[in-house]
Amino acid sequence: EGQQMLLAGVSHELRTPLARMRLQMALLESEEGAESLNDEITEMDALVEMLLLSSQLQSGSFEIHSTPVVLKDLVFDILAEMDLEERYISLKLESTVPLIVDPLLLRRVIWNLFSNIAKYTPNDCTILIASKENEGFVVLQISDTGAGVSEEDLVRLLDPFWKMDNSRSRSNASTHQASQGGWGVGLSFVKHAIEAHKGTVVLSHNQPSGLTVTLRLPIVRVG
Repeated sequence: EGQQMLLAGVSHELRTPLARMRLQMALLESEEGAESLNDEITEMDALVEMLLLSSQLQSGSFEIHSTPVVLKDLVFDILAEMDLEERYISLKLESTVPLIVDPLLLRRVIWNLFSNIAKYTPNDCTILIASKENEGFVVLQISDTGAGVSEEDLVRLLDPFWKMDNSRSRSNASTHQASQGGWGVGLSFVKHAIEAHKGTVVLSHNQPSGLTVTLRLPIVRVG
């Protein structure tokens, strides 16, 4: 039954990008159409990868390769590679203790959270990225001042096959096309990846508006 639910969910999630790809096939003679179709294929590929990783993490079949990683350095590396356009980024990265984590998994987690911001917040919002050490954990908070979500939606955001409405889609003023609704697959993957490291993920409302994602990862003392 669980496998059937998974397959049904995957099919449902893949229908939207596939429908957009069919429409864009008519534009393939233009450079814009080819580029747009390539973006859809990339999006689908990332979705499938996250579904597979989430499944492996849940079943315990994913082998975690842990090495020391300084969270601050990882955040800076990803910010240098990702285009968050005109959003104002406020950094308050106080923690410098190395985390013993799988660097590829943690990189995917942070990349995914920043990608959500790029998809679902307006260009003029503020992004706060803060880290600190607290009671044996490194706490990373990523907050935005976008439209946020309702209390009901907040509870369901970690459900891998639940789609938000357009309340968190960013405005059409962006140079990139906003997704129609949101995939919970990405946040579900974040949850499974962090829990595989004995950590936790908490979603909360930002003030005065927006969403805050709080990751807590245990500090592992070596030696």
